[in-house]
Amino acid sequence: MRTAFAASILLALGAARSLEPTPAELLAQDAKAFLDALDPLQREMARASIDAPARTAWSFVPGERPGIRLDALQPEQRERALSMARRALSDHGWKVVRGVFALEGMLGVGQPERYNPLWYDMLVFGDPMTPPWGMRLEGHHLSLHIMSDGAQVTVTPMFVGVAPFTVRGGELDGFSPLGRERELAFALWGMLTPEQRAKARLAADAPMDVFGVPGGESRLKDRAGLEAMHMTREQRDALWALVRAFAARLAPAIEKSEVARWRTASVDAMVFAWMGGDEPTQRHYFRIVGDGFAIEFDCTSGVDHVHSVWHDLHRNFGDPFLQHAKEHAAGTAHKHP
Repeated sequence: MRTAFAASILLALGAARSLEPTPAELLAQDAKAFLDALDPLQREMARASIDAPARTAWSFVPGERPGIRLDALQPEQRERALSMARRALSDHGWKVVRGVFALEGMLGVGQPERYNPLWYDMLVFGDPMTPPWGMRLEGHHLSLHIMSDGAQVTVTPMFVGVAPFTVRGGELDGFSPLGRERELAFALWGMLTPEQRAKARLAADAPMDVFGVPGGESRLKDRAGLEAMHMTREQRDALWALVRAFAARLAPAIEKSEVARWRTASVDAMVFAWMGGDEPTQRHYFRIVGDGFAIEFDCTSGVDHVHSVWHDLHRNFGDPFLQHAKEHAAGTAHKHP
């Protein structure tokens, strides 16, 4: 009797969970709410077709770009726009984005004509109620891409840059948006033997930027460096912690999906590369290439100016979603001329 009662409770809980909206559904609802809050002119600025060239023409430098800028929105509209982006992120991930905004405000004190924490554009691709669809929040030192096919969600390319490295003043005083990544990278670097460092180090100096800039994604297939299969268990654990730091920016359900894909591919398939100095006070660069993804972190003009980018080499911009939709449409058209 008790067993049957317990089983019925578990079934009820499972059914309740199955009725909960998925991350993809919640994102679509948020996007619709944002678009519904805009007037016709704003909506025209904030939308593009799913196959618009702008979807893959990304950038992380200051300047004009497609979309509607945050400072062109009323406070309630802006909140809806940011809520849509926040939905895909964890609390830490959202804090990283807020940190980028705060740093932009610091730069704007000296150059208000060039830097402003509200000079970020939101652009929605396609119709959130008719997947595939997507959105992008982009401006100086930030390019956040979210695509959905109605069931799955992709989040790359994801670019986060900082200058200076740490927020000074305000609510986020002392916060370093990329501090966790740097700390974990040097923890791993400190565990490597001289022989392993020699294998991992590709150059004595750090490059002037990440290789995975817009249009440079193909350069990330280079697997030069130290293979994880030649690391100790403790070193592989440290490498895994570093990779997880990037996934930790995502909302828990989306993070779980990404991590599951990485685990399937195996940590042993990853390659760790390093350039530059051995201390955080020296310019440094690291790259992790796995089975289908690449992560980079680079001190550009100095240790206080850092660019980081995460690419999914198979699912950037949600390309498989669009390809599947096109194939489905072609098949439907063939069956029903």
